[in-house]
Amino acid sequence: WEAKMTINPITIDDAISKKFRSMLMVLDDPNAKLWMDGKSYSIVRDDNNNHNDLTIGIYGKQLQAPVDGGRRLQVATCERSIKVNREAALNAIRSGCIACPADEVESQMQRLLEQVERTKPLLFVHDDSSICG
Repeated sequence: WEAKMTINPITIDDAISKKFRSMLMVLDDPNAKLWMDGKSYSIVRDDNNNHNDLTIGIYGKQLQAPVDGGRRLQVATCERSIKVNREAALNAIRSGCIACPADEVESQMQRLLEQVERTKPLLFVHDDSSICG
């Protein structure tokens, strides 16, 4: 389980692309141990290494509006672009802006939707207007 104030596409992408993969790697490692209160515990595994019952839980106070979630995804796509593409980073420095083609954002959104469909994370949103405005 993870707790967030606001659940947005980046929250879901992070949980699926990073945390879920990490959990699977731990479950697939026969030598993995859980350490708690100074004691080592073996991790109980399914004999078939079947992780279909692994569920990611994300709790949030609110679900980000789709238009804002789309903008946040666009920003994240642009950030990734300048991290991995030297020419994009240099162009951003020269021009003062980051070019982020719509097709990159669309492909990122499509990838995220496919991951959500495969993983089926559990989202729980508690809408408390007095807290979230």
